[in-house]
Amino acid sequence: MLRSVFTKTLWDRRASMVWWVLGTMVMTAFLVAFFPTIRDSPEMQDFIADFPPELLTLFGIDPVLYQTGFGYLQAQLYSLVAPIIVVALAMGIGGAATAKEEEDGTADLVLSVPVRRERIVVDNAVALAVLVGIVVLAIAVVLVVSDPIVDLRLETAGVVGISLGLWLLGLFFGGLTMLVAAWLGKRATAVGLAGAIAAAAFFWNGFAPLIEGFAGTEVLSPFHWYLRDDPLLNGPTVWHLLLIAGALMLIAGAAVAFRGRQIGTERRLVPRRRRPSSANKVAGARSARLLRNAFTKTLWDRRVTIWWWAFGVGALSVVTIAFYPTIRAGQGQGLDQLIEAVPREMLAIFGITDPSALFTGAGFVSSRVYSSIGMVIVLALAIGLGSGATAKEEDSGTADLVLAAPLRRMTFVAHKYWAMVVLVTVVAVVLFVIVVVGDAAVDLDLTWEGAVAGNIGLALLAILFGSLAMAVGAWTGRAGAATGAAAGVAIAAFFINGLGAAVDWLEPLRPFSPFYWYQGDLTPLTIGFTVGMAALAGVGIVLAVAAGALFGRRDIGT
Repeated sequence: MLRSVFTKTLWDRRASMVWWVLGTMVMTAFLVAFFPTIRDSPEMQDFIADFPPELLTLFGIDPVLYQTGFGYLQAQLYSLVAPIIVVALAMGIGGAATAKEEEDGTADLVLSVPVRRERIVVDNAVALAVLVGIVVLAIAVVLVVSDPIVDLRLETAGVVGISLGLWLLGLFFGGLTMLVAAWLGKRATAVGLAGAIAAAAFFWNGFAPLIEGFAGTEVLSPFHWYLRDDPLLNGPTVWHLLLIAGALMLIAGAAVAFRGRQIGTERRLVPRRRRPSSANKVAGARSARLLRNAFTKTLWDRRVTIWWWAFGVGALSVVTIAFYPTIRAGQGQGLDQLIEAVPREMLAIFGITDPSALFTGAGFVSSRVYSSIGMVIVLALAIGLGSGATAKEEDSGTADLVLAAPLRRMTFVAHKYWAMVVLVTVVAVVLFVIVVVGDAAVDLDLTWEGAVAGNIGLALLAILFGSLAMAVGAWTGRAGAATGAAAGVAIAAFFINGLGAAVDWLEPLRPFSPFYWYQGDLTPLTIGFTVGMAALAGVGIVLAVAAGALFGRRDIGT
């Protein structure tokens, strides 16, 4: 296997890819199922004729083509949901390409085989292309199968064009993550930095055309290259050549960076003290001290990357808050007609169970930060921490070194759990500070209780799913399976809560969703302290205890 990094990467990802593909196909099918409702809505037809096109762009809507299969899918699938999924997958694979082995202390085993370092990077890049391509193909398959059922009227060239662009977008940001990982040797830092750049590029592409003095600068964003000239309508475009060139340059840069990187796996695995001045004293390893306290070691390992996660969520919050005055002014220009025209089921999919709340500061900020994109970022952080708590060591074959320390397994899991709590809390505190400052700047009309409760609720929700990932990882011993299972449950629970507010047969299931405990029928920034928050905290602790019990009985075979 080690003689072919390409096949080894595919094999290591075989379980987690099943969850990625299934989750992507289910989400795509949900979105496609609502197209007939949008297409046949007379209110939507009347609204589009009068509504200012500039404000429609806030929702990714082409005012001419939105009620066609092309316009609907471009707005609801290919402008938001699909890029988030594909870019997140690509960054995860790219970050692990070279940095995973170095962080685990096993890079010397990989580099000892007769394979050049450049070949390792190239093999990982090809594996990245294949894995991302599988997810992109899964989306295309759902569209092709659904086309005759819901009459999307898509052209084959269009499906090929948008799929090619989405695939190249994933390769671009996967290559960027691979470059940073090869340069710094830290996977989490690479993912955090690349994620922050991706978020900035995404929002710049959407908001730059609407900000006086910045119109036209969106051409610098890879998301602009991806969607420019309507590839879903016209097929592959010349702008895709920029994505190809960018991805190749980033991967080539990763090869150069990795070739020149000095790997120190022994120092990473067993850090040493500086040599003492006295010749009679023996320099001892710090590893035992660090492993006795997995809590502080986890915080130390994440000391840099956590700020990139906080920066990503914070940047999203700043942009959202800065744009709220435009939304508030647009209510009198027909924005309320848009909300009335869109079916409640469609809004509910994205966590907007109270459409009128979008016109309030708390509702608008919640819809973008606390109930959709920002929430996804915080959940991804917690699930990543949970899935790697115990399974990461077992996956990398170093679990025997960890468990050889005089530390009970239950204590080890408890330390990992509390480290996750602290790291998620750091992001929540940063978000709280930004929201409070934003409230003072643009008058969001928030209450202190709502701001505090909203951020505590978001942190508890993330910790719950992080604990679920920790329990699955302790049970299976595989970080990929833990991530996939926790993400799959989170997606299902999200849809049950959102659609349950508008679909009668799903409503009885809503009380079982953690997202219902988190916000119910109100926006997170207005809900205040509720019994649901106690439920989030309680279930999270129960799952962490279950993780400790499962890990305590697990037979580790490194």
